[in-house]
Amino acid sequence: MKYPSITREYTFPATVWNVDYCQILKHITVEDMNELERSFLEFLQFNINVPSSVNAKYYFDLRSLAEENELAFPLEPLSRERAKKLEAISSICDNMTDLSLPNLKRTSSLDALTSKRS
Repeated sequence: MKYPSITREYTFPATVWNVDYCQILKHITVEDMNELERSFLEFLQFNINVPSSVNAKYYFDLRSLAEENELAFPLEPLSRERAKKLEAISSICDNMTDLSLPNLKRTSSLDALTSKRS
């Protein structure tokens, strides 16, 4: 089973799998890397499940913020058609972000990104 590395997953659009790290760190097996990642996530008490009470809290907090700032907040549930439109817009934005990054190999350093910001 392949697990994307949590340290990489949210920081850069190109996915790097644990097997990729094991090609560099030759003394570590993919199974060991997977176990290390599972242990790390358990240690952090990482959980992608959001209880309905937490979801409701943030929904009403966002709704209140929208009202306070005189912003439109949809009162109806998200329709399939609207969800598809939002997904399409999101994909376009993701593609634009991908185009603005330098062409880096999957295992390259991120030094090229940080040096361009200064």
